[in-house]
Amino acid sequence: RLILRQIELKRLKRVRRKTVPSYTHCKNCGAELKGMYCHRCGQYALDVEQPFWKYFRQYFENVYQFDSKVWVTLWMLFRRPGFLTSEFNAGKIVSYVHPMKLLMFITVLFFLFFFSIAGEWLHVVNAPAVADEPSAYTLERTMFENEFIGYAGKWTPILVLLLAPFMAFLCRILYRKHSTGYMGNFAFVLHLNSVTFISLAAYLLLYRFFPAQSILWTLIFFLYLLYYTTAASHTVYTGTGWAKCAVKSVLMWTAFLLVVASALIGLTVLIAMKMDVL
Repeated sequence: RLILRQIELKRLKRVRRKTVPSYTHCKNCGAELKGMYCHRCGQYALDVEQPFWKYFRQYFENVYQFDSKVWVTLWMLFRRPGFLTSEFNAGKIVSYVHPMKLLMFITVLFFLFFFSIAGEWLHVVNAPAVADEPSAYTLERTMFENEFIGYAGKWTPILVLLLAPFMAFLCRILYRKHSTGYMGNFAFVLHLNSVTFISLAAYLLLYRFFPAQSILWTLIFFLYLLYYTTAASHTVYTGTGWAKCAVKSVLMWTAFLLVVASALIGLTVLIAMKMDVL
């Protein structure tokens, strides 16, 4: 209850920041304005004389919901596993970033980070062999690797987003006795994937800067992911015991990883065919 009151207080503060528009009638449909949004057409009461930097801030707020809501969303995402999904399924969506928008934003940032690291790792791996290889061969292999990373960076995020409905279908099967519908399971998967990408980015950073403890980081990553999935499932699918949630979490991730592995192999083959390697 305390958390809910704190969230409501933050929401009211955010609403009260801008409650008086700079003009009285909507510029789009002419309806009288009662607040910063027109009740008829939904247009925002934009102040055209505002400072230039505010245009950029409003762009991120409108496109990515990158205002105070994103920090509340991320904080609650990690502090209370499953809480955001329960709130979303209950129709309480105005105080948080939409789960699909949150996942897409995190996915873009993660894969930009991941493939930049992948390029550096390939450079380090190939460095000892460069001196022993002909320059033409080295250049050709470097071009091949860069082209492959380019194709992978383009299609892998799309593949991950397309697999989200499949993971929601798995949840629907595993928790078929629960009243949560498919879209409720889908929201659960979107939040879960957001946590997974952020945790994976932290794992890659630790692996890069502290490679001697790589086994420890790997163990912590998988244990945390299992804990988070179990705790979130226990919150979202009320009435399901901790033991059942843990077992179903293991089954869900096992099935999902098998599908991801098959999909990545297929994607690698398609990229190789497109590059005329096969």
